[in-house]
Amino acid sequence: MPESAWNMMSTALKSSPPASAGLPVPFARVLAGLLAGIGPVLPHRAALAEAKGGVLASPLVVPSPVPGKAIALRRGYAVRSTDTLGAGPYSPLPLPAMPTLVEAGDVLPNGADAVLPEDAILAMGGLAEAQESAAPGAWARRIGEDAPAGTVLRGAGEVLRPLDIALAAAAGITHCEIRRPHLAVLGQDSAGPIARLLFEVARAAGASASAGEIASSRPDLVIAIGPPAEWATMLGGRAVQPVADRLALRPGEDGMASLLGTIPVLVVPNRLADALGIWLALARPVVAKLAGARDPAREDRRLTRKISSTIGISELVLLRRAGDSLEPLATGDLPLQVMAAADAWTIIPPESEGFAAGETVSAEFLVL
Repeated sequence: MPESAWNMMSTALKSSPPASAGLPVPFARVLAGLLAGIGPVLPHRAALAEAKGGVLASPLVVPSPVPGKAIALRRGYAVRSTDTLGAGPYSPLPLPAMPTLVEAGDVLPNGADAVLPEDAILAMGGLAEAQESAAPGAWARRIGEDAPAGTVLRGAGEVLRPLDIALAAAAGITHCEIRRPHLAVLGQDSAGPIARLLFEVARAAGASASAGEIASSRPDLVIAIGPPAEWATMLGGRAVQPVADRLALRPGEDGMASLLGTIPVLVVPNRLADALGIWLALARPVVAKLAGARDPAREDRRLTRKISSTIGISELVLLRRAGDSLEPLATGDLPLQVMAAADAWTIIPPESEGFAAGETVSAEFLVL
């Protein structure tokens, strides 16, 4: 985007006359409008340690068999299994040579394909007897048994976890291709609880996040915190296209949405519950598309009791695990203590009055 557009947006955010609120717009329509003009950001190659938390643009593929040589899985004597065939405590079997004592993770000597416990080998005067037979591969990992060449450790569209980094390093992978869209968080209290929530959930979704001027950060998504009147120019400036002055979403009704070119801009009221609702319903799907992330996993579970909802508005429901079922905690209005107890969430569509006790709902577990 030209520098002048960024400067115009920055100036508009600093001085903006109030705008009148319009009718609430269904969140599904708002989301469609925000997603229409965006696609995955360009991928870049990064060292594994720097790629943590990014969304993989291409899969992590094992380049060669792991392990490349047979290794021991425990401390003991490395043996050729055929040399121990028939050995037992009452019929010890002399070995052709003194076996090598190895530690877990050591490469087995040439010809060895198994490991026997120390007390299974009797050594005297440079000679050794096996008092136990070893099956081929016993207490050993043979070539390629951890992962054959071509094994996919983590697929494209998935967030790179610390475990993935360790597995990739063990497989000899040093770099990967990731996408990491950038979120700019604007508002007077960039160190407050709402900003902190947005920073953390954005990073968990594979994005980077920063506070301050958008002209320097060049974001892919903008979220502004504060009363809507303070940010109304975002909807009325020449470079800004309004999507919704109000949202038919609870919590989050007083939020706003617009586009700066193709860049989604969301206004979040200065309340934690509204921020959570707008993040889950709108911002997170935008980040997922920008990152090229896979659709999140959802689970179908029964409700322990009914959920009531208001026709005409989409309502966020927080849920808690109750065995194999889900217990509804709150709908729409979400106190802090409820948010703290929640394990999962779902959104009731505007045409629904809710769900009956025992009815199955599709829910997504929180990653916050």
